[in-house]
Amino acid sequence: MTDGVCVLTFSSVAAGAGFAGREALVIAEALARRGRLTKLFCSGFDRTALELTGGRVASPAGVRVLADRALGRLGRYARFPERRLRESLLDGAFEDAVARDGAATYLFMKPAFLRTSRRLKASGRRLVALATTLHPRFNLEAVEEEERRTALRVRSAYTDRRRVRRLSDFYATMDEILVPSRLAQASFAQFGESPPQLRFIGNEMVVDIAKFAPGEQRAREDSFLVLHLSQMTLIKGIGFLLEAWKRLDLPQARLVLAGSMDANVATLVRRAGLKNVEVLGHVVNPAPLFRMADVFVSPSISDSMPGTVFEAMASGVAPIVSDRCGAAESVRHGENGFVYPFDAPDKLAQHIAWCHAHREHVRGLGTRARQSIVERPASRFADTVIDVLEGATPAVADTA
Repeated sequence: MTDGVCVLTFSSVAAGAGFAGREALVIAEALARRGRLTKLFCSGFDRTALELTGGRVASPAGVRVLADRALGRLGRYARFPERRLRESLLDGAFEDAVARDGAATYLFMKPAFLRTSRRLKASGRRLVALATTLHPRFNLEAVEEEERRTALRVRSAYTDRRRVRRLSDFYATMDEILVPSRLAQASFAQFGESPPQLRFIGNEMVVDIAKFAPGEQRAREDSFLVLHLSQMTLIKGIGFLLEAWKRLDLPQARLVLAGSMDANVATLVRRAGLKNVEVLGHVVNPAPLFRMADVFVSPSISDSMPGTVFEAMASGVAPIVSDRCGAAESVRHGENGFVYPFDAPDKLAQHIAWCHAHREHVRGLGTRARQSIVERPASRFADTVIDVLEGATPAVADTA
């Protein structure tokens, strides 16, 4: 066993990787510079990742192809729990290779490695997880309440009780959990049966500030674009956003919903029947879309640190964020955006209406939003995480 750190993510760390992949690569690169990285395990990588990690990056052969084939065979079954099975297949594919790595510490960037974590735990390794989600049972309760409120009950990964149990069991195998928000901290304190040490790392983030940057000032003042971008399920609070939008009658205003949309959210959009709502579907490169927006809304009912909030802020777009979103802790209300109670669509509507009526002031909010991101470079996120791994950050209970 070496005194190194192994980093694990199901995400790709190749060019154009998503938020989770970028976070994993930034940490791995910083560990490699310090001579502490044993390996970065991921689902895909490119030459840049090889160079940044000194060649210490690996992906189990054909891991995604095998998972996709298995899912394709079973996809005809209507009640097939796709996300749970995908996570289980990938976990199994990673298990043997990860166990052979020989590191003293394993940093998990996703909570879906139960088989792998149990095997490592039995061999006495130190296990650390970055809480990229709120506690699974916290999410479960929030989504089930939204199902009752909206009378919608199409199956969801968040209400798949076997998956919730699996993720909860994974977190219980950890020695330490890194929580990026006080909201995440509270969710784990509430639902962790045998809680490991919680370590608060602050609202750090990894944003490509060159890609996500303000464009030229919009020439037209007679249009107003409110943007939401995510993989839309009930947990993203789209129901409350549509209720807020329905209360408004803003001239030349559009609500743009970008990203994938599950059956529940599609039903909510159809029910609302609003003509000034535009549904874009999956967006390959969201950067130009952010630059077109006047404000960005994240109305989540249970969310940790959605990267889209920070990408919007880096793009110079003022965010309006619910208080059930950990990213709200990075928003200074009235200075670089707005925070409102997640279940108060009237308050959300008021903030949108105010922004519509005060365009020049909103641009100032967006300028300050970007500055708050620029002041917190990706290297600070990596340094904060590595400080925990090296024992420089006390547990939450020690700082209370």
